[in-house]
Amino acid sequence: MQDTKKVGRVGIKALLYFEVVTTLALIIGLFVVNILKPGAGMNVDKATLDIKVAETYITQGKSLSAQEYILNIIPENIISAIANNNLLQVLLFSVLLGFTLSKIKEKATPLLKGIQSLEDALFTMIGFIMKLAPVGAFGAMAFTIGKYGLESLAS
Repeated sequence: MQDTKKVGRVGIKALLYFEVVTTLALIIGLFVVNILKPGAGMNVDKATLDIKVAETYITQGKSLSAQEYILNIIPENIISAIANNNLLQVLLFSVLLGFTLSKIKEKATPLLKGIQSLEDALFTMIGFIMKLAPVGAFGAMAFTIGKYGLESLAS
């Protein structure tokens, strides 16, 4: 991307896409939960469930003010943003990096080639993961059936 305006348009579209699709996914999730009631009838003993697994999501889900939300978009550093799966911070860094690379033009060529190589490697890895995903789904189903019985599939 050699044009700064094009980078800006892509960045704004990516941010808007993220917000719209996230909101849409939440709305669909609410409808599915309230209409289909997944998990109903599984008769899982709540006392046997490990609450520590959910604690990280509970603390992440605390409500933020609008100011905190906007300030939370700015990453402390890119490594922590990637490690903590903070997509908005990674997206902001990516847009800023795109602007920077478009400004330095020819000097960015070696980095762009490296990013292209990394992109090729990551997409190859994602291809492997997609081929192995059914094995993971089978393992999850086997665990659920083993722990809660074949009746758990009925719900």
